[in-house]
Amino acid sequence: MWRIKIKVKMKNKGLIILLAILVLASVYFYFSNSKSTLKEEYRDFAIEDTSMVTKVVITDQQGNASVLTRENKHKWIVNGKYEARKDAMDVLLKTLKRIDIQAPVPKSSLESTIKFIAANNKRVEIYLNNSDKPDKVYYVGHNTKNNLGTYMLLEKDGKKSSVPFITEIPGFDGFLNTRFISDPKMWHSVKIFRYQPGDLAEIAVQFPDSAHLSYKINQKDSLVQLTDLEGKSLPANTQKLQDYLTRFSFVNFEQVDVDGTPEYQDSIKQTMPFFILSVKDKNGKLTTIKAFRMPNYKHVINNLTGEEFPYDMDRFYGLIDDTLFTVMQYPTFDPITPERTYFQE
Repeated sequence: MWRIKIKVKMKNKGLIILLAILVLASVYFYFSNSKSTLKEEYRDFAIEDTSMVTKVVITDQQGNASVLTRENKHKWIVNGKYEARKDAMDVLLKTLKRIDIQAPVPKSSLESTIKFIAANNKRVEIYLNNSDKPDKVYYVGHNTKNNLGTYMLLEKDGKKSSVPFITEIPGFDGFLNTRFISDPKMWHSVKIFRYQPGDLAEIAVQFPDSAHLSYKINQKDSLVQLTDLEGKSLPANTQKLQDYLTRFSFVNFEQVDVDGTPEYQDSIKQTMPFFILSVKDKNGKLTTIKAFRMPNYKHVINNLTGEEFPYDMDRFYGLIDDTLFTVMQYPTFDPITPERTYFQE
Protein backbone atom coordinates (compact mmCIF):
# COMPACT_ATOMS: atom_id res chain seq x y z
CA MET A 1 0.00 0.00 0.00
CA TRP A 2 2.76 2.40 0.93
CA ARG A 3 4.56 1.62 -2.34
CA ILE A 4 1.42 2.39 -4.35
CA LYS A 5 1.11 5.85 -2.73
CA ILE A 6 4.71 6.56 -3.59
CA LYS A 7 4.08 5.69 -7.23
CA VAL A 8 0.97 7.93 -7.37
CA LYS A 9 2.86 10.86 -5.88
CA MET A 10 5.72 10.36 -8.31
CA LYS A 11 3.26 10.18 -11.19
CA ASN A 12 1.54 13.44 -10.07
CA LYS A 13 4.88 15.15 -9.72
CA GLY A 14 5.81 14.18 -13.27
CA LEU A 15 2.55 15.57 -14.57
CA ILE A 16 3.14 18.88 -12.78
CA ILE A 17 6.62 19.18 -14.25
CA LEU A 18 5.31 18.34 -17.70
CA LEU A 19 2.54 20.93 -17.38
CA ALA A 20 5.04 23.53 -16.21
CA ILE A 21 7.25 22.85 -19.23
CA LEU A 22 4.27 23.15 -21.56
CA VAL A 23 3.22 26.46 -19.98
CA LEU A 24 6.73 27.88 -20.23
CA ALA A 25 6.97 26.71 -23.82
CA SER A 26 3.64 28.35 -24.63
CA VAL A 27 4.75 31.63 -23.08
CA TYR A 28 8.01 31.51 -24.96
CA PHE A 29 6.39 30.85 -28.34
CA TYR A 30 3.70 33.49 -27.66
CA PHE A 31 6.21 36.24 -27.01
CA SER A 32 8.56 35.03 -29.73
CA ASN A 33 5.86 35.35 -32.36
CA SER A 34 3.85 38.28 -31.01
CA LYS A 35 4.34 42.00 -31.65
CA SER A 36 4.97 42.73 -28.00
CA THR A 37 7.62 45.11 -26.71
CA LEU A 38 9.67 42.20 -25.34
CA LYS A 39 11.14 41.96 -28.82
CA GLU A 40 11.11 45.76 -29.14
CA GLU A 41 9.22 45.61 -32.41
CA TYR A 42 8.24 49.28 -32.38
CA ARG A 43 5.43 49.93 -34.84
CA ASP A 44 3.86 53.25 -33.80
CA PHE A 45 5.60 55.58 -36.26
CA ALA A 46 2.84 58.19 -36.42
CA ILE A 47 2.72 61.41 -34.37
CA GLU A 48 -0.95 61.82 -33.49
CA ASP A 49 -0.82 65.55 -32.75
CA THR A 50 1.75 67.25 -34.97
CA SER A 51 1.01 70.63 -33.37
CA MET A 52 3.19 69.33 -30.52
CA VAL A 53 6.19 68.91 -32.84
CA THR A 54 8.66 71.72 -32.13
CA LYS A 55 11.81 70.42 -33.81
CA VAL A 56 12.78 67.90 -36.47
CA VAL A 57 16.39 66.99 -37.22
CA ILE A 58 17.13 65.15 -40.47
CA THR A 59 20.66 63.94 -41.18
CA ASP A 60 22.19 61.65 -43.79
CA GLN A 61 25.43 59.75 -44.13
CA GLN A 62 26.86 62.24 -46.61
CA GLY A 63 27.17 64.86 -43.87
CA ASN A 64 24.03 66.86 -44.62
CA ALA A 65 21.93 68.07 -41.70
CA SER A 66 18.64 69.98 -41.61
CA VAL A 67 17.51 71.26 -38.22
CA LEU A 68 13.92 72.50 -38.46
CA THR A 69 12.62 74.51 -35.51
CA ARG A 70 9.11 75.85 -35.10
CA GLU A 71 8.97 79.63 -34.69
CA ASN A 72 5.18 79.85 -34.64
CA LYS A 73 2.14 77.98 -35.94
CA HIS A 74 2.94 78.67 -39.58
CA LYS A 75 6.67 79.36 -39.68
CA TRP A 76 9.68 77.04 -39.39
CA ILE A 77 13.36 78.00 -39.44
CA VAL A 78 16.17 75.98 -41.08
CA ASN A 79 19.44 75.63 -39.14
CA GLY A 80 18.62 78.86 -37.32
CA LYS A 81 19.19 80.89 -40.51
CA TYR A 82 16.25 81.15 -42.88
CA GLU A 83 12.60 80.31 -43.29
CA ALA A 84 11.67 76.80 -44.41
CA ARG A 85 9.54 76.14 -47.47
CA LYS A 86 5.94 75.95 -46.35
CA ASP A 87 4.97 73.34 -48.95
CA ALA A 88 7.76 70.96 -47.91
CA MET A 89 7.05 71.52 -44.21
CA ASP A 90 3.35 70.81 -44.68
CA VAL A 91 4.19 67.56 -46.48
CA LEU A 92 6.59 66.51 -43.71
CA LEU A 93 4.08 67.15 -40.93
CA LYS A 94 1.33 65.30 -42.82
CA THR A 95 3.73 62.39 -43.27
CA LEU A 96 4.52 62.29 -39.54
CA LYS A 97 0.80 62.24 -38.76
CA ARG A 98 -0.35 59.65 -41.30
CA ILE A 99 2.59 57.26 -41.66
CA ASP A 100 1.59 53.65 -41.04
CA ILE A 101 2.82 50.08 -41.37
CA GLN A 102 2.19 48.56 -44.78
CA ALA A 103 3.69 45.15 -44.00
CA PRO A 104 6.47 43.41 -42.06
CA VAL A 105 9.70 42.84 -43.93
CA PRO A 106 9.69 39.28 -45.35
CA LYS A 107 11.98 36.92 -43.44
CA SER A 108 13.81 36.09 -46.66
CA SER A 109 15.04 39.67 -47.00
CA LEU A 110 15.11 40.74 -43.35
CA GLU A 111 18.87 40.42 -42.83
CA SER A 112 19.79 42.22 -46.05
CA THR A 113 17.27 45.00 -45.33
CA ILE A 114 18.69 45.59 -41.85
CA LYS A 115 22.21 45.77 -43.28
CA PHE A 116 21.13 48.17 -46.02
CA ILE A 117 19.36 50.52 -43.62
CA ALA A 118 22.40 50.49 -41.33
CA ALA A 119 24.67 51.49 -44.21
CA ASN A 120 22.33 53.89 -46.06
CA ASN A 121 19.77 55.80 -44.08
CA LYS A 122 18.41 59.18 -43.13
CA ARG A 123 18.05 59.67 -39.39
CA VAL A 124 14.95 61.66 -38.45
CA GLU A 125 14.65 62.91 -34.86
CA ILE A 126 11.24 64.22 -33.80
CA TYR A 127 11.00 66.46 -30.72
CA LEU A 128 7.75 67.39 -28.97
CA ASN A 129 6.95 70.38 -26.76
CA ASN A 130 10.53 71.75 -26.79
CA SER A 131 11.88 68.62 -25.13
CA ASP A 132 15.64 68.02 -25.18
CA LYS A 133 15.09 64.35 -26.04
CA PRO A 134 13.45 63.07 -29.23
CA ASP A 135 10.09 61.41 -28.81
CA LYS A 136 10.79 59.14 -31.77
CA VAL A 137 13.63 58.53 -34.19
CA TYR A 138 13.15 57.15 -37.69
CA TYR A 139 15.85 55.42 -39.71
CA VAL A 140 14.59 55.90 -43.26
CA GLY A 141 15.94 53.39 -45.74
CA HIS A 142 15.36 52.50 -49.37
CA ASN A 143 12.12 51.97 -51.26
CA THR A 144 10.47 48.69 -52.12
CA LYS A 145 10.95 47.40 -55.66
CA ASN A 146 7.46 48.53 -56.68
CA ASN A 147 8.11 52.02 -55.21
CA LEU A 148 4.94 51.79 -53.13
CA GLY A 149 6.61 51.48 -49.74
CA THR A 150 9.67 52.59 -47.79
CA TYR A 151 11.77 50.52 -45.39
CA MET A 152 12.03 52.21 -42.00
CA LEU A 153 13.13 51.35 -38.49
CA LEU A 154 11.86 53.07 -35.34
CA GLU A 155 13.76 54.04 -32.20
CA LYS A 156 12.12 55.03 -28.91
CA ASP A 157 13.75 56.05 -25.64
CA GLY A 158 17.14 55.30 -27.12
CA LYS A 159 16.23 51.71 -28.06
CA LYS A 160 15.94 50.60 -31.66
CA SER A 161 13.29 48.24 -32.87
CA SER A 162 14.60 44.73 -33.45
CA VAL A 163 13.16 44.74 -36.98
CA PRO A 164 12.33 47.31 -39.67
CA PHE A 165 8.97 47.61 -41.39
CA ILE A 166 7.66 48.64 -44.78
CA THR A 167 5.85 51.94 -44.26
CA GLU A 168 3.31 53.89 -46.28
CA ILE A 169 0.68 56.58 -46.12
CA PRO A 170 -2.70 54.90 -46.56
CA GLY A 171 -4.33 56.01 -49.80
CA PHE A 172 -1.07 57.35 -51.26
CA ASP A 173 0.64 55.34 -54.01
CA GLY A 174 4.30 56.18 -53.69
CA PHE A 175 7.37 56.12 -51.48
CA LEU A 176 8.22 58.34 -48.52
CA ASN A 177 11.97 58.83 -48.25
CA THR A 178 12.09 61.93 -50.47
CA ARG A 179 9.82 63.69 -47.97
CA PHE A 180 12.62 63.65 -45.41
CA ILE A 181 14.94 66.30 -46.85
CA SER A 182 18.41 66.30 -45.32
CA ASP A 183 20.03 68.92 -47.57
CA PRO A 184 19.31 72.29 -45.89
CA LYS A 185 19.46 74.15 -49.21
CA MET A 186 16.39 72.24 -50.38
CA TRP A 187 14.42 73.56 -47.40
CA HIS A 188 15.05 77.18 -48.27
CA SER A 189 11.84 79.15 -48.78
CA VAL A 190 11.41 80.41 -52.35
CA LYS A 191 10.11 83.75 -51.08
CA ILE A 192 12.11 86.85 -52.00
CA PHE A 193 9.78 89.85 -51.74
CA ARG A 194 6.48 90.28 -49.91
CA TYR A 195 6.22 94.08 -49.89
CA GLN A 196 3.31 96.46 -50.03
CA PRO A 197 4.08 99.71 -51.92
CA GLY A 198 4.40 101.74 -48.74
CA ASP A 199 7.06 99.32 -47.38
CA LEU A 200 9.61 100.23 -50.06
CA ALA A 201 12.26 102.93 -49.71
CA GLU A 202 14.58 102.46 -52.68
CA ILE A 203 14.89 100.19 -55.70
CA ALA A 204 17.94 100.17 -57.97
CA VAL A 205 18.06 98.35 -61.32
CA GLN A 206 21.50 98.23 -62.89
CA PHE A 207 22.37 96.90 -66.34
CA PRO A 208 26.18 96.53 -66.30
CA ASP A 209 26.46 96.45 -70.10
CA SER A 210 23.94 99.29 -70.62
CA ALA A 211 24.52 101.90 -67.94
CA HIS A 212 22.27 104.45 -69.70
CA LEU A 213 19.27 102.17 -69.07
CA SER A 214 19.94 101.78 -65.34
CA TYR A 215 18.03 103.75 -62.68
CA LYS A 216 16.84 104.15 -59.12
CA ILE A 217 13.35 104.65 -57.74
CA ASN A 218 13.09 106.38 -54.37
CA GLN A 219 10.03 106.73 -52.18
CA LYS A 220 9.80 109.17 -49.29
CA ASP A 221 6.65 110.50 -47.67
CA SER A 222 4.58 108.92 -50.46
CA LEU A 223 6.59 110.81 -53.08
CA VAL A 224 8.03 108.50 -55.74
CA GLN A 225 10.96 109.70 -57.85
CA LEU A 226 13.02 108.28 -60.71
CA THR A 227 16.77 109.04 -60.76
CA ASP A 228 19.90 107.77 -62.42
CA LEU A 229 22.34 105.70 -60.36
CA GLU A 230 24.09 108.87 -59.16
CA GLY A 231 20.84 110.30 -57.83
CA LYS A 232 20.11 112.83 -60.60
CA SER A 233 16.37 113.32 -60.96
CA LEU A 234 14.79 112.15 -64.22
CA PRO A 235 11.39 112.88 -65.77
CA ALA A 236 8.99 109.94 -65.40
CA ASN A 237 5.37 108.84 -65.68
CA THR A 238 4.13 109.01 -62.07
CA GLN A 239 1.38 106.45 -62.65
CA LYS A 240 3.89 103.92 -63.98
CA LEU A 241 6.16 104.47 -60.97
CA GLN A 242 3.32 103.88 -58.53
CA ASP A 243 2.14 100.81 -60.44
CA TYR A 244 5.72 99.46 -60.42
CA LEU A 245 5.85 99.51 -56.61
CA THR A 246 2.86 97.14 -56.45
CA ARG A 247 4.82 94.42 -58.27
CA PHE A 248 6.87 93.45 -55.21
CA SER A 249 4.02 91.89 -53.24
CA PHE A 250 4.72 88.32 -54.33
CA VAL A 251 8.10 87.55 -55.91
CA ASN A 252 9.68 84.08 -55.69
CA PHE A 253 12.61 82.25 -57.21
CA GLU A 254 11.96 78.82 -58.73
CA GLN A 255 14.38 76.70 -56.71
CA VAL A 256 17.82 76.54 -55.17
CA ASP A 257 20.32 75.33 -57.77
CA VAL A 258 21.32 71.80 -56.79
CA ASP A 259 22.63 70.57 -60.15
CA GLY A 260 25.69 72.75 -60.45
CA THR A 261 28.83 71.87 -58.53
CA PRO A 262 30.42 74.58 -56.34
CA GLU A 263 33.11 74.94 -59.01
CA TYR A 264 30.51 75.44 -61.73
CA GLN A 265 28.61 77.99 -59.67
CA ASP A 266 31.84 79.88 -58.98
CA SER A 267 32.57 80.00 -62.70
CA ILE A 268 29.12 81.50 -63.37
CA LYS A 269 29.63 84.09 -60.63
CA GLN A 270 32.80 85.27 -62.39
CA THR A 271 30.82 86.29 -65.47
CA MET A 272 29.11 89.66 -65.85
CA PRO A 273 25.51 89.73 -64.56
CA PHE A 274 22.98 91.03 -67.07
CA PHE A 275 21.14 92.88 -64.30
CA ILE A 276 21.58 93.69 -60.63
CA LEU A 277 18.44 94.40 -58.61
CA SER A 278 18.71 95.99 -55.16
CA VAL A 279 15.66 96.54 -52.98
CA LYS A 280 15.73 98.41 -49.67
CA ASP A 281 12.69 98.59 -47.42
CA LYS A 282 11.82 101.33 -44.93
CA ASN A 283 13.43 99.36 -42.11
CA GLY A 284 16.77 99.45 -43.94
CA LYS A 285 16.78 95.79 -45.02
CA LEU A 286 18.62 95.43 -48.32
CA THR A 287 18.19 92.50 -50.73
CA THR A 288 20.40 92.24 -53.81
CA ILE A 289 19.97 89.89 -56.76
CA LYS A 290 22.60 89.36 -59.43
CA ALA A 291 21.26 87.71 -62.61
CA PHE A 292 23.40 85.47 -64.84
CA ARG A 293 22.47 83.87 -68.14
CA MET A 294 21.87 80.11 -68.11
CA PRO A 295 23.34 78.15 -71.03
CA ASN A 296 20.89 76.71 -73.55
CA TYR A 297 21.32 73.14 -72.30
CA LYS A 298 18.20 71.95 -74.12
CA HIS A 299 19.51 73.29 -77.45
CA VAL A 300 16.27 75.11 -78.22
CA ILE A 301 16.15 76.43 -81.77
CA ASN A 302 15.11 79.95 -82.75
CA ASN A 303 12.47 79.37 -85.44
CA LEU A 304 13.24 82.73 -87.07
CA THR A 305 16.95 82.09 -87.58
CA GLY A 306 17.13 78.30 -87.46
CA GLU A 307 19.95 78.55 -84.92
CA GLU A 308 20.12 77.76 -81.25
CA PHE A 309 19.34 80.53 -78.79
CA PRO A 310 22.55 81.78 -77.13
CA TYR A 311 21.10 81.07 -73.67
CA ASP A 312 18.04 79.58 -71.95
CA MET A 313 15.03 81.75 -72.78
CA ASP A 314 12.92 80.67 -69.78
CA ARG A 315 15.29 80.58 -66.83
CA PHE A 316 18.44 82.22 -65.50
CA TYR A 317 20.65 81.97 -62.43
CA GLY A 318 20.03 84.39 -59.58
CA LEU A 319 22.54 85.01 -56.80
CA ILE A 320 20.76 86.42 -53.75
CA ASP A 321 22.84 88.54 -51.36
CA ASP A 322 26.02 86.91 -52.72
CA THR A 323 25.20 83.69 -50.88
CA LEU A 324 22.20 81.80 -52.27
CA PHE A 325 22.59 80.47 -55.84
CA THR A 326 19.16 79.90 -57.36
CA VAL A 327 17.23 79.30 -60.55
CA MET A 328 14.80 82.09 -61.52
CA GLN A 329 12.25 82.66 -64.29
CA TYR A 330 12.10 85.58 -66.73
CA PRO A 331 8.29 85.98 -66.48
CA THR A 332 8.70 86.67 -62.76
CA PHE A 333 11.50 89.23 -63.04
CA ASP A 334 10.86 90.98 -66.35
CA PRO A 335 8.04 93.09 -64.78
CA ILE A 336 10.32 94.32 -61.96
CA THR A 337 13.42 94.97 -64.06
CA PRO A 338 12.22 97.08 -67.02
CA GLU A 339 14.66 99.47 -68.65
CA ARG A 340 14.66 103.14 -67.67
CA THR A 341 12.84 104.17 -70.84
CA TYR A 342 9.72 102.29 -69.70
CA PHE A 343 9.05 104.97 -67.07
CA GLN A 344 9.78 107.85 -69.45
CA GLU A 345 7.36 106.97 -72.24
